[in-house]
Amino acid sequence: MDFLSPGKRLKALRQQLNIKQVELEEIGVSRNYISMVESDKRNLTGVTLANYLKFMQKKADELETNVNLDVNYLLLPEKEEARNYCNMKLDSVLSHKNLDEVIKIGEKYKLEDILLKSYLLKGNLLYEEKSYNIAFVYYYKILEIHNDNKDNSNKSFAYIKLSKCKIMTFSYEEALTYLFKAYSYCKEFNDDTNLRNCLYNIALAYKKSSEYDNALIYIDELLNLCNANHNFDLYISTIILKCNCYINKKDYSLALTIYFDILNNFSENIGINLGMIYNNIGLIYCELNEIDKSIDYFNRSISFKKVHDIEHINRSIIDMSSAYVKENSYDKAIELLYEGIALCEKYSDAEFLIRGYSILEDIYIKLNDNNKLEEIYLILIKIFKDADLVKILNLYIKLSLLYIEMGKYDKSKEILYEAKNLKKSFKK
Repeated sequence: MDFLSPGKRLKALRQQLNIKQVELEEIGVSRNYISMVESDKRNLTGVTLANYLKFMQKKADELETNVNLDVNYLLLPEKEEARNYCNMKLDSVLSHKNLDEVIKIGEKYKLEDILLKSYLLKGNLLYEEKSYNIAFVYYYKILEIHNDNKDNSNKSFAYIKLSKCKIMTFSYEEALTYLFKAYSYCKEFNDDTNLRNCLYNIALAYKKSSEYDNALIYIDELLNLCNANHNFDLYISTIILKCNCYINKKDYSLALTIYFDILNNFSENIGINLGMIYNNIGLIYCELNEIDKSIDYFNRSISFKKVHDIEHINRSIIDMSSAYVKENSYDKAIELLYEGIALCEKYSDAEFLIRGYSILEDIYIKLNDNNKLEEIYLILIKIFKDADLVKILNLYIKLSLLYIEMGKYDKSKEILYEAKNLKKSFKK
C-alpha cells in the first residue's frame, strides 16, 4: 500500500485532471512555485489554497469527473494517512494477512501506537492458535517499545504476556522471572488489575513447578484482592487452583470440602469451570480409592464438556484413565488414554499429551511391555525437543536402559551418544 505526501497528492490530483503546471498561473502562482509545492518544499495556504481548490473543481466539472477536494485529506501528512489506513485495517476482520500488512506499515513509518496495537493482536492470535513461541516474539516487541520510551507503567502487562507463553511451553522458571518483574511494576504503579492477573500466574507457575506452598502464598494474596461479588470468574479459577495445590499436597479432605462449598453456593454461576470441578472431584475420589464415585464425577465432567467445553474434554478422558489404573483395568485405561491423546493432538494440548503418555508409560512398565515403552519414549523425546533438555536427557537414559534390557546393545550405545551430545549443549 502506497501513501502520498500532500505534495504528491496534489500532483496526482493535477495529473488526474490533465492540468499542466503552467495553467495554474491563472490563480496567481508560478510554475516553479507549484513544482516546489508538489515536491513538499512549499505549502498551499490561505487564499492561494482556496483559489487552487476552485480551479480544480472547475476543471473537474468540465470533465464531469468526481474528485476528492477535502482540504483535510489533500493536506494530510503521509504518516497520518498510513496511520488512518492501519486503524481502519485494525477495525476490520483480524487475520494474519491484515496484521502482517499493518505491522509492516507501522514499522516503516515508526507508528508506535499502531505497533503496540498490532503486536498485541498478532501475539494474541498466535497465542490462541497455541503458537506460543512465536507469540512470545510479538509480546517482546511490545516490551521493547516500552523500554525505548522508558514507560515503566505499562511493562507489567507485557511481562505477564511473556510469562504466559513460558508457562504454556513448560518453562516455569523463566515465567516466574517475568512475573516477578511484573509484580514489582504493579506494586510501584498501584496497578491492581494487572496485579491480580500477575498473582494468579505466579501461583500457577509455582503449582506447575510442584512448589505448592509457594503457590498457596500467592493464592492467598490474590484472594485478598478479589471476591465472588466483583471478580467472580477469577475468584472461582483461583479457588480451583488452590484446591489443586491441596490435592497435590494430599490434603484431599480440605480440597473436597472447598469444592462442595463452591457447588453448594455458586452452582448456577460457575459456568465453564463446572466441568473442571467435576473432573477434580473425580481425581480426589480416585486418590481416596472410591472408584465408583470417581468414575461418576469424571462422567459428569465429560458430559458437561461435550456441550460447553469440548476443547478440554481430552483432559477429563485422560484423568478418568487413572481410576481404571487403580482397579488394574489396564485395557480400559489404555483405551481412554489413546482416545484422550488423539483429542490432545486435535486441540494442541501439549500438557495433557505428555500426561497421557506418562500414564501409558506407567502402565506399560507394569505390563512389562518393552516394545510399547520404546514407542512411548521415542514419542516423548519428539514432544520435548527444543523445549526441555533435562527431560530429554532423562528419557535418553530410560531408553538406553530399556534397550539393554531388550538386548539391543547397539541402539543403547547410539542413544548414549545422543545423550552425551545433548549434555554438551548444557554448557553452551
